[in-house]
Amino acid sequence: MVKMARQGTILLERDEGEFHLGEPIPRARDGAVVVFEDQYSGHRHVLYGRHVIFQPVVAHLTMKLNSETYLGHLFVNGKSAELIHEKHAPITLDKGIYCVRRQRHYEVKEHRLVID
Repeated sequence: MVKMARQGTILLERDEGEFHLGEPIPRARDGAVVVFEDQYSGHRHVLYGRHVIFQPVVAHLTMKLNSETYLGHLFVNGKSAELIHEKHAPITLDKGIYCVRRQRHYEVKEHRLVID
């Protein structure tokens, strides 16, 4: 069971909390659930399948989580789903709920968001 995974700019953490699903984002034209799309390269972190839902920025959680890096929660309701990105190996996620964040790049004097 995947508890934490990284793919480029994205960090996924399995979340065992209880959530009430709000309004999920609409799917892209190709049927993908887009977790993150890089504004510079246009590369996307996506999942396919009808058993996957991404709810961006759950309002009551932004106070608990860093709002600069928190992107939302991913719900995998089927047996598993694959997170796909054109520059990285796919990641298989088991059924469950995942907190999705952007990774940070730390340097001695500062930190910045990772650009993929």
